[in-house]
Amino acid sequence: MVVQKFGGTSVADPQAIRRLIDIVRAARARDGRGPAVVVSAMSGVTDALLGVAAAAGSARADEALARVEQLRTRHVAAARDLVPAPGAAALTAQILEQFDELAAIVKALAVLREVSPRTLDAVAAIG
Repeated sequence: MVVQKFGGTSVADPQAIRRLIDIVRAARARDGRGPAVVVSAMSGVTDALLGVAAAAGSARADEALARVEQLRTRHVAAARDLVPAPGAAALTAQILEQFDELAAIVKALAVLREVSPRTLDAVAAIG
């Protein structure tokens, strides 16, 4: 079995993601099955999410929520750019739901003024 792992600049933006898709399709065409594919967060997203958690844990909820909105906008724009209209609506709904959950976590962290390893994992996992 072939495993292909992509992260960082290879998932930086829709153009990079299209190249990733082409690589995976080419691998699938070679053997008919294709590789197992592992994809990390888009470039810069993990660091941004860790910054969100740090801001929320320091009771800077407005700053953290503004960062969440920037990430939400970036992900929705990428989805709309990459996925044709019928599927884009469903994908966008999933993205919005994930970011709504993240916003709820951020608000809770801001009230608690504490970021435990478990909640840090929950924030980072959104990426």
